[in-house]
Amino acid sequence: MYGYVRPCRSELKVREAERYTAAYCGLCHALGRRCGPLARLSVSYDVTFLAMLLSDGSEKICERRCVRHPFRKKRCLCGGAGFEKAADYGVIFQWWKLQDERQDERGGKRLLAHVLSRLFRRAYRAAAAREAEFDRFTRERLEELSWMEKERRPSLDAPADCFARILAECSEGAGETERRRCLREILYHVGRSIYILDAIDDREEDEREGRYNALLLRYEDWDGETEEKLRDTLNLSAFRARSALMLLPENVYTPILDNILSEGLPLIGELVLRGEWKNSGKHLRKNKETQWSDAL
Repeated sequence: MYGYVRPCRSELKVREAERYTAAYCGLCHALGRRCGPLARLSVSYDVTFLAMLLSDGSEKICERRCVRHPFRKKRCLCGGAGFEKAADYGVIFQWWKLQDERQDERGGKRLLAHVLSRLFRRAYRAAAAREAEFDRFTRERLEELSWMEKERRPSLDAPADCFARILAECSEGAGETERRRCLREILYHVGRSIYILDAIDDREEDEREGRYNALLLRYEDWDGETEEKLRDTLNLSAFRARSALMLLPENVYTPILDNILSEGLPLIGELVLRGEWKNSGKHLRKNKETQWSDAL
């Protein structure tokens, strides 16, 4: 997906950091098992967050080999309905994101999206067969977003709300009413943050290419006041998501999820607002102030 939803590792305890890595690897294995080996291309930090959030914490630690580490086994989390659901949701979302890129991108990016779509088709069909309602909902919301882009709607809230509802839909079927309500609140605000962060991140490129970007139409000037407004709305979404998380029963993932919402997401937001996220590899090694080399 987008890669914005990840923990600040320097603030995790050792066992929490190890469990997070095992969750990422467990999701990768779940993707391969349910949708085929090529589905593993869709593994991401964002879907790992979703898997931990949907899980009840019952996954067991096991050791398995993978393509990246064929000569030694790695610890990963196995089993659990939350991880299997997240795997299907991630594949479906990735498929429709590729279809959107086939329509909107140009040149090499468009060709890459076309090639990946062909490779990804079997994985998508397997996931969509199990989660037909989510597949339909995602397609309809992305079509709605496409119409907003064609109309060049000068609103940030409308497209952010539309995108956020896709992620919030992952809460359906996740237990009793109160749990679903909390999960929907968390996922809605995380999805809203992802949309806004992506719009900020792509602002300059979209302006050069003449593509739709809600921020370019909503704000005439990009100055300190605009940045502060966006920082406030991002922090509010993170706060509301974290407040909903505190209403859920605790399990082994709660400290990691809390770290993501209270530390990771706001810090990445700062990097995006400062225009340093896309080149973060070089930046993070040098930036001692925020210690992001350790965080990521």
